[in-house]
This record gives sequence, structure tokens and C-alpha cells, in this order.
Amino acid sequence: MESKLIKAFVLSLAVWSFASAADSGQLLNSDDSGDWSSAVFHINNSDNVRLSSTSVTSQHAALNIDFYDGYYVAEIMEMKTGDDIGNVISSERVEVECQVRIDRNPVFTPTCTFNDDNTTWFVTLGKGLGDRFIEEMESGSTLRIKLLDGKDAIYDRYSLRGFSGAYRRGMSLMSGIGKGNDSDYFSDGTRL
Repeated sequence: MESKLIKAFVLSLAVWSFASAADSGQLLNSDDSGDWSSAVFHINNSDNVRLSSTSVTSQHAALNIDFYDGYYVAEIMEMKTGDDIGNVISSERVEVECQVRIDRNPVFTPTCTFNDDNTTWFVTLGKGLGDRFIEEMESGSTLRIKLLDGKDAIYDRYSLRGFSGAYRRGMSLMSGIGKGNDSDYFSDGTRL
């Protein structure tokens, strides 16, 4: 089953066109910094900070990092097109092998999962990254990801140009999340 999931994901990566806000939700206060953007991501009546790769990668996939209070989630996202829309391969998360490396630093081997919904394929880079991952992204130039599909490997890369600026701005946005302002009381603010 794992092999079919990864092959479907790779096939779709080859034909996908990048869309910056793949999830259903709203990006607020978005700004670009080099090859990265930072914004408040409002979904399901809550806010978090989203950093997104803005450069087209070798596989045309987006890398999003969502920051919450005390943790973050990194995810490769790819919108489905054509006949793939509405076709769900697996409604459950399936663990896949992956490796992540920034420049020539030591390789990260996080727990990675594949899943999809009606409109998007996701590979979530889970446990095994930690604070060192973000620190290396701030000072690095290229992030490389290797997904393993049996004997075959799928490679992707992301420029880190501007990541540090986007991260600093994102953390500044994070400090304002949940504080609201007086406009919230009159239903004309960004959060209701």
C-alpha cells in the first residue's frame, strides 16, 4: 500500500501547478521575504503563523510550516488536479520513510506520514526535527527532502533564501495572535 501512495504522490507532483494557499482557510497579513512568505493562517476559527516556500521547486510542491503555541508542523502540500480531485487514495495517514538535509549538515530522519483529502496530497514531516531544524533553516541555503518508495527515492529541494526574514516576521506575528483588538467587539476585525 505504501508504494502505491508514494507513486501516486510523485506522479501528481510532476503535473501539479503551485498554489500558495492550498488549504481551505484564509491567509491574513501575508508578506514575502525572498523565497518565503509569512502570514497568519486563519482556519476553523483559530489562527496560527504559516511560513510557505514561494519559489517553484524541482517537483512543483509547496512546503508549509505552521507554527502554533509551542510547536510547529512542516508539510509538503500539493493540490490535486483533473481526475484526481475527489479521488481519495487513503483516508488514513500512512507512515513513509523520509530524510531531510539542510546544506551539508547532518541528515534528519523524521517520522513522516502521507495522507490525502478530496483536493490535496500531504506529506507531514513529523517527530525528529525539533529546534535544530529551524536553526539550520535560518542559516542554510537549500533544504533537501528524500522520500523512499521501496527501492526508489524521490528527491525535492527548497531554497532557503529569505527564510530567516520570514521566520522573524512570523514570530512577530505570533506574538499578536489571540490578543485581538477593539474591532473584534464590533465584528469588523479579522477575527470574529
